[in-house]
Amino acid sequence: MKKNTAVFFSILVFALGFYLIVKDFHKEQVKIWDEASSAKNAIEMLANNEFIVQYDDGEPVRDDFKPPLSLWLKMLCYSVFGINEFSVRLPSILAALLTMFFLWYYGFFVLKRHDLGIISALLLVSSRGYVGYHVARTGDPDALLVLFIALAVILLFHLFWKYPQNRNRYYWFIGGAITLAMYTKGIMGLAPLVGIGLFFITQKKGRQILSDYRLYLTGFIAISLTGLYYITREALDPGFLQGVLKYEILSFREAPAFVKHPEFSFYINYLYKEGFHPFFYLAPVPFLAYFLTKNNLFKQLILFSFFGSAVFLLGMSAATLKNEWYISPIYPYLVLFISTGLIGLKEIFSEKFYPGHGRTIGIIFSVLIFLLVFQPIRKIDKANHRYRYEVYHPEREGRFFDNIKKRYPEIKEIAVITPHHIRQLQFYTKKYEYLDQTETHIYQKVPEDMTEQKVIVCDQEKLFQFSRKYNFELIDKDEYCYLMKVTGERKTSDSLLISCNASVFSPDSMYFLDPANPNVKFSNPGFSEKTSFSGPFSVVTNPQTPYGFTTNLSFAEPYYSIEMSVWAKSQTSEGYLVISIPGIDFYHQSKKISETQGEWRRISLRTFIPPVYEGEEIKVYVWNNSNGKIYFDALSILLK
Repeated sequence: MKKNTAVFFSILVFALGFYLIVKDFHKEQVKIWDEASSAKNAIEMLANNEFIVQYDDGEPVRDDFKPPLSLWLKMLCYSVFGINEFSVRLPSILAALLTMFFLWYYGFFVLKRHDLGIISALLLVSSRGYVGYHVARTGDPDALLVLFIALAVILLFHLFWKYPQNRNRYYWFIGGAITLAMYTKGIMGLAPLVGIGLFFITQKKGRQILSDYRLYLTGFIAISLTGLYYITREALDPGFLQGVLKYEILSFREAPAFVKHPEFSFYINYLYKEGFHPFFYLAPVPFLAYFLTKNNLFKQLILFSFFGSAVFLLGMSAATLKNEWYISPIYPYLVLFISTGLIGLKEIFSEKFYPGHGRTIGIIFSVLIFLLVFQPIRKIDKANHRYRYEVYHPEREGRFFDNIKKRYPEIKEIAVITPHHIRQLQFYTKKYEYLDQTETHIYQKVPEDMTEQKVIVCDQEKLFQFSRKYNFELIDKDEYCYLMKVTGERKTSDSLLISCNASVFSPDSMYFLDPANPNVKFSNPGFSEKTSFSGPFSVVTNPQTPYGFTTNLSFAEPYYSIEMSVWAKSQTSEGYLVISIPGIDFYHQSKKISETQGEWRRISLRTFIPPVYEGEEIKVYVWNNSNGKIYFDALSILLK
C-alpha cells in the first residue's frame, strides 16, 4: 500500500473511530450498577479527600475490591470538568481512543505494515462488544483495562520478535503496562496474559525469554507495586483482603446465589453472535494464511494472538460468573489475529495466484472490508443513540432528578419515591449534596407524611399509590416522571363505577348503555348471542372492526386513578384494554390476565390519571389485535 493511500485510509479510520467512540458520549444518563457505583464512590472520595479507601455513605465499600486507578481518574476529571457524565466517562473515552491509536501505530510505524495497522484499528472500533455498554463508552474500568492489556500484548510480542534487542527497555514498559492493568482491575490485569506464556513455551526464542530472570523481575516489581496498595488498604480498612480473596479470586469457581450465564459456551456464543460479529466467522482465515504464507512475521503474530485469545477465552468460559464485558480484554488479540490473517491472505493472492494484479486485489480487498464493517458500524451507531427514545426504567429517576436540579437550582430539599435499586439515583443525589448541599430523601414505599414536600415519582405503580394518598400541585414533568408538591393528604372521596355488559341498547341500537348511568354510551361494533360472560350478549370484534366498547368520558371531579377490566374470549391470548387521553398525549394499554373462568379471561388495567389532567376527554375501548374474532363482555371502569 502506497504511503499516500495509507494516510488517507488511516484518516478515515480515525474519523470513524472518533465518531463511534466520542459522539454524544456524555448525553446519556449514568448507567445503573457498575458505572453508577464507581461514579458515586468517586464523589465521596473527593469530598473526603480520600485516595485509598472507597466509601459509600461513610462506610467502606464492600461490593467492589478493585484497586482505585479508575476512581482516581474520575476524581481528577471531577476537579477539572465538574461532576457530570462527561467526567465519569472521559477516562474510558480517552482509553478507547488510545487503544485504537496504539494498534494502528504498532502496525503502521513499528512493523511498517500500513495495512495491518489500519485494519487492526478498524476492526477494533467496529466490534460491538468493545464500542458500547460497559467498555468504551461508559465510565467502567474495562476500557482502561483493555488499553493496558493491549499495550502489554504489543510489547510482549515485540519483545519476542526483536529479542534480545533492547530487552531492558521492553521489560520496563511491559512492567508499567501490567502494573496499570492491575491497578485498574486487580487480578484481571494478569489473567489475559496467561496464553502468551504458553506461546513462549512453543517457540525457541520464547523459551529463551522464559529463562531470562528479567522477565520474572518485571513481574515481581509489577505485583509488588500493586501489592503495596492492597497492604495499605488492609491497614486502613481491616477485612479488605478477605473480601479480595472471596470476591475477586475465589469467585472464579465459587458459585454465587444467582448465576446469570452458567453455560461454558456463553462467551463463544456472545462473540460470534454480537460482540465480535461478523468478524468471528473469519477465524479460519488466519489459519489458512498461517499455512500458506512464507512471511515469518505473519506466522508468529497469528500464532501469538491465537494462543493469547484461545487461552483467555477458555479460562473465562470455565469461570462460574460471566458477564459480557468480562471478556473485553480479548479484543486486542482478536483484531490482531483476524487482521493479520486477512493481510496475509491478501498478499498470498497478490504474489502466488495473481502476480501483477496487486492494485486490483487491493481495491477488491478494500471493498470487501467496507462491506464487512458496514453493518456492525451501523448497529453500533444506533445503539449509541438509543437513549434518545428509550430510558431504562431504573435510570429514569436519576436522569429526571439531575434535570430538575438544573432547572430549579433553588430547590434544596427533595424526595424521590422509587421501587428500583437506588445506586444510579445516588450518583445524582451525591452530586448535588456535594455541589450545593441539597438534601434528598429516597423512599421505596410511599411514606405516611409528605406534607409540603417536593416529590419525584416515575414508576407507574408508585404514581398510582401516591395519587391515591396525597393531593398535590404539578411543578414539572417529562415523558416518564413528575415533580409534585404535596399540598395535603387526600381525603377519601366518592368513587364512580361505570360498567357495560352489552345488554342495554340505545334506541337506535348504535350504542350500549350503562344501566346505572344511561348517559354513558359505548360503541356497538357488533354483538353476538352465541356466547357471553354476563347477560345475553357480548361484543364481537374482528380485523375489520377491531375496536369495541369505546366510550368518551370527562370529569370535573378530581379523580386520580382508574381501574378497568373486561372479559374476553378467543382462541388466542390476544386482545387489549386501552385508555387514552389525546389532549395530554397519554396512552396506556394492557393485556394482563388477572383471572380466568372457563374459556373467558379477565383483562385488567390499573393506572393513575396524570396530574396534568384538567377535564380533557378520556377514551376507553377494547382492541382486537388478532387475525380472528374476539368476544368481549362485562366491561368495568372504576374511578377513584
